[in-house]
Amino acid sequence: HANVCLNKSPYESPDLDFDELANSIIEKLRITSDLKYSSCKQIVESIVASLSIKLPHNDLKTLLCSVQKDVLAVENCYDARQITRLLDIVSEWCADHQERNWSLLEDEMQMIEAILELNSYIDKADPRVSLFAITREDFKALNDLVNVFNLEARIKIRVVLLQTIKLCCLLSPKIPRILLTTILPTELVQNVNTALVKDQIDSDIIHLAIDILVFLFCCGECIPFSLYDVFNIELMKNIIELIEKVRPDHQLVSKLSNFLISFNLHQAMSPENIIVDAICRTSCKNFIGRLLYLVNRGIESSASVIYSNDLLVVFNIIQREILNLQPGKTRSLFRDLLRYLVINSDKDFIRDNNIEINELINLPCDSETNG
Repeated sequence: HANVCLNKSPYESPDLDFDELANSIIEKLRITSDLKYSSCKQIVESIVASLSIKLPHNDLKTLLCSVQKDVLAVENCYDARQITRLLDIVSEWCADHQERNWSLLEDEMQMIEAILELNSYIDKADPRVSLFAITREDFKALNDLVNVFNLEARIKIRVVLLQTIKLCCLLSPKIPRILLTTILPTELVQNVNTALVKDQIDSDIIHLAIDILVFLFCCGECIPFSLYDVFNIELMKNIIELIEKVRPDHQLVSKLSNFLISFNLHQAMSPENIIVDAICRTSCKNFIGRLLYLVNRGIESSASVIYSNDLLVVFNIIQREILNLQPGKTRSLFRDLLRYLVINSDKDFIRDNNIEINELINLPCDSETNG
């Protein structure tokens, strides 16, 4: 019977909506496999493509065209319904916080499981679906996540909430822009300060807090003036001291350096540069080493993280150190850093910024004693 059907003249089912069928197949695979939406789409496309070659029926070819198209119902698909359901649960936590004492309730595991389920859907759904659910009703769900994080004192719950917020930041630049105007940056700084005081540099919360702060400050939005009360010289100095304290290959060196670079993007028009002031007050060997590593990676990687303003800051720091140090090994080290930076920098940039290099590089040879 199958052979009879396949040997018919080319025929397309007149009442079959192939776009709807393609969307239905992809969604069923998404539900049953728990794979990412993009992976499910690729799997269905591969299977239908193989079948259309082996079974040359017009319906299969039409279905393949539908699978290859964008047939996702962003606002009414399985993932959208699940993410909305879980975000509504978060909103309920936020709404009734005044009527209960969370610290006395034995609901920690229930909350963690719900947030982890939410994280899984946000991560595996099509980004447009997650973004729709997060931004609906004027970003209500996003604000509820921040408020629950602010009100919740239990560390395990705060950690999974930060994981949710980090996933949200990956969806669209508009998410960090909104978060920058909330209480979240201040809360994150408090978490970082607490971790520094308690020497908890390997805790999940400080790593997540720094990651999110990088998202917030590299989005290009102006920093609310009130944030400078907490993002001050003392904080930057403590961060630089931590960078110098840990091993150069420690994961925190990379993350904290990225934070300093992203925050420094907002200092170009400021009469006082908080980052430079903090650097002048402490040692910064590891931080400079990290900057040089980024510079030396070249244009095919993330060297674009270094902006001209940051390069100029590095040049100024090294020049100041060379001029202020006595002849010795330390000054020789800074002169070597200057040479490497010159070799890997754009010559037009050096000329345009009137950076005097030759006289520093050609200083009399330093002695072998420490400067």
